[in-house]
Amino acid sequence: MTELVFLKLGGSLITDKSLPFSPRFNKLAEIATELAAALKSQPGLSLVLGHGSGSFGHTAANQYHTRDGVGAGSPRHYWDGFAEVWFQASALNRFVMDELHSSEIPCLALAPVSALVADNGQVSAWNLTPLKTALAAGLVPVVYGDVVFANSIRSVSCWQALNRPSGPISQGASSALRPLPRLRLMRSKPMWVPPMPRM
Repeated sequence: MTELVFLKLGGSLITDKSLPFSPRFNKLAEIATELAAALKSQPGLSLVLGHGSGSFGHTAANQYHTRDGVGAGSPRHYWDGFAEVWFQASALNRFVMDELHSSEIPCLALAPVSALVADNGQVSAWNLTPLKTALAAGLVPVVYGDVVFANSIRSVSCWQALNRPSGPISQGASSALRPLPRLRLMRSKPMWVPPMPRM
């Protein structure tokens, strides 16, 4: 029986949020090793991995005030910031992907900016075909904190999209959260993952 699990690695776990653009390489390596062991010991496990943008995307977002939307300042400043947040979030994602690749986890990054569109703070369109196809192929799709285009000023994060009432995680999920077996991530609090419905 295939079990589908979404696991989010918080930005404060994989980066030092007190220092801009500071990945925690030792933590990334440790997580990748543990994920590889969990996937090997549980062949029926389908994993969707997500990670925050930590001291990468948040540093750029704070500098450009992108959460305030286009109407908050000059449009050129906003769009320059939008591109910078994307660049920094993608840079951190590359560090994550490098560690996963080093641990021989068959994975690929799926940038939310290329699949999601928001409207008034809610996801209005989301192409899940690449994510579903990756899972069907036995790959680990990796989504991450990123910018998304919106039809209105109010912004939305990809985590809000994943956890919205009609989202892939919340839809049909039980209210009970459970730990991913055999996966021990170093955090100040336990890592919990919700069950994710079949797609």
